[in-house]
Amino acid sequence: PDNPLSFFSWVTINPQMSPLTWEQLKSGAPTTRSPDVQQAYDHYKLRLRRAGYTVGYVVSQELASKWGGRRQWALTVNPFPYDLAEGINHYIIWFKPSDARLTQIRVALAVHEIWPTATRGIVWKVNPASHRSVLSVPHAHVFVNSKIV
Repeated sequence: PDNPLSFFSWVTINPQMSPLTWEQLKSGAPTTRSPDVQQAYDHYKLRLRRAGYTVGYVVSQELASKWGGRRQWALTVNPFPYDLAEGINHYIIWFKPSDARLTQIRVALAVHEIWPTATRGIVWKVNPASHRSVLSVPHAHVFVNSKIV
């Protein structure tokens, strides 16, 4: 990556995957990364720690330029995606930190704004706090089945 500490510049990672199917995602199966992606993510976090940063800090800095106007969210490709079947894209919707809690309604409204004509083929989840590496910026993982949407 151009900036080795940049969170979003890591999107070029393309590991061999043992995919989670669309049906498993829809049923709420636990999501995990492939060993290669998890290793890359762990390495990235270690490099940040050694440089005196956290993932949350870097993400906050990179998203600062994306907030604007009335929009209270930003969409990115997940640079360290979960292990998903071909044709399932993994995005993250980041919400501008505020006093408002991240609710399913807020996520649904953002998803509808991004994909206004999609009535199916999109699943999202908000990880419990104990499973988030970025606590400072509310976010939801969004999975889009490109064969449907």
